[in-house]
Amino acid sequence: MEKRGEVSERVEQNRQIKKENYNRQKENSTTTIHVIMNPLSPKEKGELKVIAKNLKVFVNYDNLIDKERMIKNWQRTEAINKIIRPDNFDSSVIDKIEFTKENVERGKEILEKQYLRIFEKYYPELIDHHFSKYTQMNIAKRSLEVDQVLEMEEVVSILSESRDNEVKDLLKTISKNPYVKPSIEYNRAIVVATKKLDEFYKENNVHQDTVQNLSEDKKEEFKKLYSYQDLQLNTKELMSTYYNQTIFSSYPTADLSELNFGEREELSKAIHYYGNTLSYTKLVEASQEKFISKYTTYDQKIGLHFIHKLENGSFTQEDRQALESDYHQKEIFDTVSNEATKTLFLNEVDHNPDLSVDGSMEQGEGIGSSPSLLEKLAKNGHLYDNLLRASEDNARRKAEKINKKAPQAIQSVQDKKNKKTKIRTPHL
Repeated sequence: MEKRGEVSERVEQNRQIKKENYNRQKENSTTTIHVIMNPLSPKEKGELKVIAKNLKVFVNYDNLIDKERMIKNWQRTEAINKIIRPDNFDSSVIDKIEFTKENVERGKEILEKQYLRIFEKYYPELIDHHFSKYTQMNIAKRSLEVDQVLEMEEVVSILSESRDNEVKDLLKTISKNPYVKPSIEYNRAIVVATKKLDEFYKENNVHQDTVQNLSEDKKEEFKKLYSYQDLQLNTKELMSTYYNQTIFSSYPTADLSELNFGEREELSKAIHYYGNTLSYTKLVEASQEKFISKYTTYDQKIGLHFIHKLENGSFTQEDRQALESDYHQKEIFDTVSNEATKTLFLNEVDHNPDLSVDGSMEQGEGIGSSPSLLEKLAKNGHLYDNLLRASEDNARRKAEKINKKAPQAIQSVQDKKNKKTKIRTPHL
């Protein structure tokens, strides 16, 4: 109706409900602010002290990430040393690496559990939103830093930052300067690295077991080639882990066994972009070759306005501050200010006959009618069927949860009535 320029009473009511819910959450957050006690058990605290002593570092999450990167570099170095100097290789180093690795993993496990306990306890209304573990941990981490429950504006800000930083922080475990690339580039890098290493073996008439016989210069050349290949393989493995985590956070029962690296990337991208709007209905519509938009015409107008102000440099500090009190507009702004999601947003605009990229009400040429992410996924039979099944599982679990809560809610209401009756009885 909005696309035809008509006013939808239901949409306006939904917007008002969203606004009221947001204000209520903000009020509750403000009135229930209190100091969050450290939820670590005495045993966990004792373990962290031992871990800090073993690693010779103050135990916090960032320091453990640095140690994790150090371990990967250490493992790579020792793997190369074992190849080029097998007679001088010290096997006890492997034990030291494993000992360090176990300490880092246990330290991360304790801190992650701590953060997730905090999130579940102080943000129960957000549990059903299928936020990634990384996002939940960041909300909890920030809560501990300020020693209070966060207001909704700051939670929204963390959600935005998490979308941008999750992959980069994951890649910090193998690189100080992480660079996120499309899956096809990771695959290409591995092919190139493997080809160069194979060429090295062929040119020097050796294989991995006989590299030790080469000159020192050649051994150094081998080290660089081997290290580069190992880094590319590790990077792809990490990205694959990230895609899996993103998918499972929204679809816990999804079967990823038949999905290749590129398919997991596309599905992960769709989940990040559509978020909670990625409903079963939209999945079905996508299979019918309908273009799926995340944003309404009203939202798209706001987004185009933001793009115009960003491009001509007229977006002020006051504008940014105003966004902090409107979570929905903040989400739109985050979408159009990120080049990757901005492209998806403009593709939506291009498919809207009432809008053009410059924001006018006449249809323009736009950026070309590319299919939506969901349309691309729907064309992949086994991936799409898998997603539908997982979506049905989500709906079933949600219904079971509601049905389970219903008797408890009825009993709670009855208890309150009984309590009120008992309070009034003496006055009768």
